[in-house]
Amino acid sequence: MKKRHSPIPTFFLKLLQEISNSGIHFVFPRFCLLCRSTLIEHSQLICDSCWELLPEADDSATITSQISSQLHEDCYFKSAFSLWKFSSQTQTIIHYLKYMEFKRLADNIGYFMSLKLKRLNFPENDTIIIPIPLHKTRERERGYNQSSLICQSFVKGTDFQCLDKCVIRTRYTKTQTKLSAMDRHKNVSGAFKVVDPVKLKNKVVLLIDDVLTTGATMNGCAKELNRFGVKEIHLFSAVKA
Repeated sequence: MKKRHSPIPTFFLKLLQEISNSGIHFVFPRFCLLCRSTLIEHSQLICDSCWELLPEADDSATITSQISSQLHEDCYFKSAFSLWKFSSQTQTIIHYLKYMEFKRLADNIGYFMSLKLKRLNFPENDTIIIPIPLHKTRERERGYNQSSLICQSFVKGTDFQCLDKCVIRTRYTKTQTKLSAMDRHKNVSGAFKVVDPVKLKNKVVLLIDDVLTTGATMNGCAKELNRFGVKEIHLFSAVKA
């Protein structure tokens, strides 16, 4: 008869895990994704200094004017604003969020967005937050919608309502990264559909995305939303490229 081995006590397994984790952090300390300095808090991905040094975006009037001049159609939004200008640092943050599954960065971005939104005095009870949707195929490929994660984070502790599934993307479009302004417009034309219009009437809508470039994607979404009696639409992005 084979001798049975007694199971290792749970507390002993936890102790081994803690020792192992401590050893890993000692040999491979956690570094800031931007400056590579050692992070004191293991929950951090970017140090406080690097967040503070990110280049602040231009004012809303400047961004709105830039977007308006680049679009090859009417503007369907009232204003556009962003947190940061495009830089190597902000590019790295967005890259890690979108393609490397560093989802916790959405919590940081959402937090900073909420701080800016408080200064802009949007009425919480009358403002709806809507993330720019991904097509279901792309969301399945990536595993999540980074704009949705940002929205979920920044409505925490507020009375803003996030309508995550109010708008869908009906076509699988090419990535906009290497397209001209005209091609960007054509690429997303008619790509959005409102599926829950009841909650939109007479509401202020805040469209959220990670990066605002020419504004073609967000304006295309705003065009569809305007068909359902919204009061006004504003564009809000983490980065203005």
